[in-house]
Amino acid sequence: MQESSSNHNPKFTTTSEGYPHEIYRDVLEEAVIEDFLRDSDAFDHKEKMWAFPQPLAATESVVVAVCRIARSIIKRFVVPTRSGVRRTVVNMIKAGGNEAVGEYGYRPCPVVVIQASGPSFEDPPPTSQEAATTSQQRQISFSNMASYFTVKLDSEVGTPRDILEEMKPYAKKIFADQPNRLYVRSLLLTEKHARLLHFDRAGAQITPSIDIQQHPSTFVRLIAGVASMDERLLGLDDSIQWTIIEGRKTAGVLTTTGANGKAKAYPILAHIPNPLESIRGRGTTCWRVRDPDTLEELVVKDSWRPQDRPAEQEFLKLATGVPGVAQMVSFQNGRGETKHYRCPTTAGQYHNRVAMRVTMKSYGRSVEFFSSVVELLEAIRDAIAGHQRLVSSEGIKVLHRDISHNNILLGPAGAREGNRGILIDFDMSFRATDEKPRVDADANVGTRTFQSLSVVGSFSPRDIPTPHDYLDDLESFFLVLVYILLTRRADGTTLPSRAEGPSIVGKWDNPDPNIAYGKKDGILGGSADDIDAVRIIKANWGPAFVSLYKRFQAWVCDVSRKKAGSD
Repeated sequence: MQESSSNHNPKFTTTSEGYPHEIYRDVLEEAVIEDFLRDSDAFDHKEKMWAFPQPLAATESVVVAVCRIARSIIKRFVVPTRSGVRRTVVNMIKAGGNEAVGEYGYRPCPVVVIQASGPSFEDPPPTSQEAATTSQQRQISFSNMASYFTVKLDSEVGTPRDILEEMKPYAKKIFADQPNRLYVRSLLLTEKHARLLHFDRAGAQITPSIDIQQHPSTFVRLIAGVASMDERLLGLDDSIQWTIIEGRKTAGVLTTTGANGKAKAYPILAHIPNPLESIRGRGTTCWRVRDPDTLEELVVKDSWRPQDRPAEQEFLKLATGVPGVAQMVSFQNGRGETKHYRCPTTAGQYHNRVAMRVTMKSYGRSVEFFSSVVELLEAIRDAIAGHQRLVSSEGIKVLHRDISHNNILLGPAGAREGNRGILIDFDMSFRATDEKPRVDADANVGTRTFQSLSVVGSFSPRDIPTPHDYLDDLESFFLVLVYILLTRRADGTTLPSRAEGPSIVGKWDNPDPNIAYGKKDGILGGSADDIDAVRIIKANWGPAFVSLYKRFQAWVCDVSRKKAGSD
């Protein structure tokens, strides 16, 4: 799924000069920091300087000094609040597999890591009994990382953009391995300076360079802040907590608003992975939970919507009782906004996002995981029928705008006709009203692979913008069907990724809408891709599906040409 973006909103913002000195002001009082600096071997109180070895011949010597300083700060100020919770500074510069740099010149792991244990962290699974008893360094992963430092000689530091490009991949992996992360903060450190970096679903933020020799108290607060025992301060959503046994998550509880409007704790059955291409965006993650009272299985969806976009719950309320559409149980507001975690002076320089949580009925997997051709066709039929009801029913008039294979689910076992295919994910939807009866097509809204020609072609400036209407969504349903016919066999097995069918649909996902348009246009008839598609479908699905493909294609082609104004 893609969203509109603006060139006026950069990929990162720079905070005010005073922000890094104030962000963790409440964490430690000045008097206790002064006591620490007076007593610590890591700080020369007489010279008023941190104890870095001189002369500094290599980055490694700075890393060793940074680890020594950070350990002393954490030992003094980051005190465990309960058993099994700890923060440990680990020097990874010589860890196995971390010496070599990748194609972009970065190490696979940061050189200094704040390893963590507690309700939101877990160790990587051991690959063998031997691995389970190896050193602490080999047990580090992005799933048990509170924060990380990039360490350089002062003379080697690049631009803010260079710094962010180096540190962003690590933050992305933390978001992936810690699904209840709200934001990630880390530090760039040298023998003289520090910068605090912040990553969230609105992008990135970086502070100006701080002189750690002139501002030792700020340096102490930054280290203590990014290693804090307070998971909320670390950027973790503490409404989700796990029981940890021998470093592994064994049971979890998610607390949210129940159907009666009161807080309710749901046992977590599973985290539903949702691979994300970038940090910035909706950051959708889902949890399969069980209602402790009814024992019914439910799905809780967490996401970040742009503040100027309607909340998904508003569309789900309208869809109450509509067959073929996901049914909402409850929703939770007030979960936070990205602006609450950032420097106030940068407001307006990025797209603020609002944390959303919706609890829904549980359904099956994506339609592409069908077990029979009848199940596939019934699922697509019922999802289309649900879409029709949303668009045409008086008092609803909701247009989905992001039809994709991941947004059509198989109905629950034993579902009646009408609910054998379920339409989900209304984050990008539009409701027609008397004041605003239509919405313009936008090539940045929706899933590129399944966008209609009219939508993907809207990147081209026009005197009269093309509307996104129900016909575009129906074209997307056609593309979902073709996608499945070209990437699966009739028995549900997957074709190899380099096979002809997957290669054809793979061309539709080009980030350049001009290229995607040309590749997708070919499937509407007469091109080599169309001829190959017919052959592939006939071989894997049989003549009946060729007939279905050609009839659906003819209808889509007619609609598409009319919308393009060529008829």
